[in-house]
Amino acid sequence: MPALAQIYKDGPFGNADTMISTRTGFNLRKNARLEEARDVCLDIMSGKELVAVARDTDDLMAYGVGSMIAKLVDRGQLRDELEVFSELAATFTKDSFEQAEEKRFNRRTVFEHLSTKGLVVNGLSIREAKPAGTLPTIAEISRVVENYRSISLNQIQSAARSRDIVDARFIAIWVMRYVCGHSLTYIGEQLGNRDHTSVLNGVNRIVATRAGDVGRRHEIDNICDESDVISLRRHHSILLNQSNIRRVI
Repeated sequence: MPALAQIYKDGPFGNADTMISTRTGFNLRKNARLEEARDVCLDIMSGKELVAVARDTDDLMAYGVGSMIAKLVDRGQLRDELEVFSELAATFTKDSFEQAEEKRFNRRTVFEHLSTKGLVVNGLSIREAKPAGTLPTIAEISRVVENYRSISLNQIQSAARSRDIVDARFIAIWVMRYVCGHSLTYIGEQLGNRDHTSVLNGVNRIVATRAGDVGRRHEIDNICDESDVISLRRHHSILLNQSNIRRVI
């Protein structure tokens, strides 16, 4: 397999095209990413080293979803993985990638779908579902927020109360809560030593915003998904570096 090339393009509704290889002969079949995610899951469950799985994966999001499902199955927090993939195949199709933001295929939408269908343990947090080392850091989250809002991490952590800064702060709170699964206390500590009530207020404000403004909801989802992709890319790159070192040795 040729060396993986880092390719990142915007897809429909800002959904990142997370293909990381241009391997000849790889066609985007219906459910191609889902099929590769299933292969990733089965490889991990069969005992294949994670370094090798990452090296042999053509799509970053397929790796992310497949490794997440493998962890859920391993810990007994999910039903049979083949049943799960059959359920996902009915929802995440090639056409849905192109037509509906709600059908975006990534760890957020897959976990939400499985939770809604009752296929994961009730009350399981996204933090428990994601493999170690694949959560975005506060620095990574703040960079994405800054790209959208032109508000820095220092400003988010400050005592400033201007409308723009508060809005960026609330978005960062949301990402830390629903992409990372951090506790309200931890989020408050990371964002300027804010108390539990202030963080909860931020969460509630974003809930209201998402419910009342479709455009803002899509934007916030984009920020969540871009943050998650950044963390996956970092994790994947570490594994590829380990693979390259082993080859040299």
